[in-house]
Amino acid sequence: MRIKQQPRGWGRSGAHHARLHSADVDAKDRWSRTALAWAVFRGHVSCVQALLAAKAVFNPRHQHFRDQPQSAHQRRQQNHWSSLVHLAVQGVHENGAPVAVLQTLLEANAPVNARDCYQATPLHDAAGGALLRALCRRPTADRAELQLLSLQCVRALLQTGRADLAAVDAAGYTAVQYALMAGHLEAASELWHALGQPAATLPSPPALLPHLCAPTH
Repeated sequence: MRIKQQPRGWGRSGAHHARLHSADVDAKDRWSRTALAWAVFRGHVSCVQALLAAKAVFNPRHQHFRDQPQSAHQRRQQNHWSSLVHLAVQGVHENGAPVAVLQTLLEANAPVNARDCYQATPLHDAAGGALLRALCRRPTADRAELQLLSLQCVRALLQTGRADLAAVDAAGYTAVQYALMAGHLEAASELWHALGQPAATLPSPPALLPHLCAPTH
């Protein structure tokens, strides 16, 4: 399936006006991002549904999104990337994207346990990683609201029955530890319970990973 050329500012104001006609549905822009990646991160549910119906592929790697896209040199140096499911979780926290975008991807059997450049899964991001990044970018954001969004993402991932709760990232941290690191005790408790562990044995928070609060420029 092919789509009409992406409008200027794709994934922002013009994403939902896409017409499935003439250009490659999996074409990448100059930052190596597909239309589906933009739609997911910006929270355009109907556009995500249309692109999935047009057989857009679940590209396993997408550059991290930033307000000011990095130069090609910076991308090569840092090589930050994640999956579409990671992007959906990040979009919920950073752009106010609806959790329905994440649910749409999960219903389409997007890889639940995909790894990012730090070997973290979407569950790691949902539990605390995306929360920490959002608070780093917007220190005055409403923590309680972000924690609620995190919990909704965690529950959506758990409801698939496919999320690997015991997965560890490159630092050896689990999703439970990410939640504790972010100070999100409710998410940590739900994940700990899902692992079949008693509440009294919930571990102490680990040290904060530097990349979860790195500069965004």
